[in-house]
Amino acid sequence: MSNSIVLARKTFQVQSANLLPSSNGMAMCLLLLDRSGSMDQHGDTPRLAVNELIETLRIAPGAEQTLFALITFAGDVTLDTPPVRADQAQLLMSYTAQGNTALYQAAYNALMIGLEFRGFAQTRFSADARIAISLISDGADTASRNKVGEVRKLSETARGYGFALQAIGLGIDAQKLALDLGFEPGLAHDAPATSDGLRGSMDSSIGTFIGTMTGQERPRR
Repeated sequence: MSNSIVLARKTFQVQSANLLPSSNGMAMCLLLLDRSGSMDQHGDTPRLAVNELIETLRIAPGAEQTLFALITFAGDVTLDTPPVRADQAQLLMSYTAQGNTALYQAAYNALMIGLEFRGFAQTRFSADARIAISLISDGADTASRNKVGEVRKLSETARGYGFALQAIGLGIDAQKLALDLGFEPGLAHDAPATSDGLRGSMDSSIGTFIGTMTGQERPRR
């Protein structure tokens, strides 16, 4: 079990005491951001764009009953912001792009965290849990291809539970990325590999997250 999953589990079990579940239950939003070497062209824009997203989620409807976490991935996967209540989420202080792209490992970690949170919400609170995962990347996996089959199986399970799984491609085909990951093609979003495109991808993530936070995501299967 990865350190990210272990840390996330410990954190959301502690942070859940601060949640204020509504009749709609509670939610978790996970942002997965590529920080491989190719993202270096954007300079500090990724950090600034993430912080704009966090500031938006802090005051969004449902923030008090939502946990937010940030995962970045290069050759490794890092839980930069362990799950905390969205209205209390801390800004990202640093972002350094370098290395390879462990895209599938990041998706695997996020799916495991989301599925565990769903089970925890049911056991601890007898509450429904809404989970959204938005993954932003500008390239193909170069570091964790052995996770492809596992990620697709987890994605199938997660989508069956109603998870919103979004793939955003910066200068790459987001539909293909979604299909490769087993994510929802209808939520895929193409953005140019520019600073403006990166900010636009965050706006798309915000839309998916707020829909999940307020319980207005697409109907469960």
